[in-house]
Order: sequence, then structure tokens, then C-alpha cells
Amino acid sequence: SQDAVAAEVSAALVGLGWSEAQAAKAIEKLAGSGLGASDMLRAALVSLGGGRG
Repeated sequence: SQDAVAAEVSAALVGLGWSEAQAAKAIEKLAGSGLGASDMLRAALVSLGGGRG
């Protein structure tokens, strides 16, 4: 489900060093996009500004 994908992406973003609030905001922008986990993670990373150092 889309909720499961969002939870997976959120956990990945937090694991990569973003806060839960930042992850939630990025995922919110992509809500309803129908993206799979890998595509949503990629889009969220772009939204957050890419790499962390």
C-alpha cells in the first residue's frame, strides 16, 4: 500500500540522516504520486537536496 511505501521511505530517509519531520514533509509532497519505494525515495532525496556531505 502507499502507506507502507511512505513508512519505508521515511525510515530510509531517517537512516540517511534526515529528521522525521524533514522526511514527513518530503513524503507529503509526493503523496498520491503512486510511486514505488525506490522512486519515491529518489524523489524525496531530490526534494531534500540530494546528498548529505
